Amino acid sequence: AAANPAPAITPAASPEYWYTVKDNDTLRKIATNQLGDEDAWAAIQDLNKTTLKGTDKTVVVPGMKLRLPAKPVASAN
Repeated sequence: AAANPAPAITPAASPEYWYTVKDNDTLRKIATNQLGDEDAWAAIQDLNKTTLKGTDKTVVVPGMKLRLPAKPVASAN
């Protein structure tokens, strides 16, 4: 049997993931809702230097796709 040249894609192993900005979102709100830490907004900003450009690098627009750091692994209770 020939080896498959394309590796299987395993999104769960990805150290980061994508988030699509919704109406009324802010970096702080996304950090709180997605990562559970409002101070993580700086990490989101850092990962998205090419997307968040201009004079105010904290402005997000609905539909914008942002790369987020991996969520901390926690068990849901």
